[in-house]
Amino acid sequence: MSHADYIFAAFAVAGFVVAIMLGRILLDHRRLTSALSKLPPRGDGDSA
Repeated sequence: MSHADYIFAAFAVAGFVVAIMLGRILLDHRRLTSALSKLPPRGDGDSA
């Protein structure tokens, strides 16, 4: 195996890991947005 093959494999693995992380982030964002939309809105009288 040449050095280029190792470099290509490393980039492929890194790209796969980044794609998985991005997918997890997008799914979590969708889940959190859905959970937040079910909460009642804050009133004007509430102190932060």
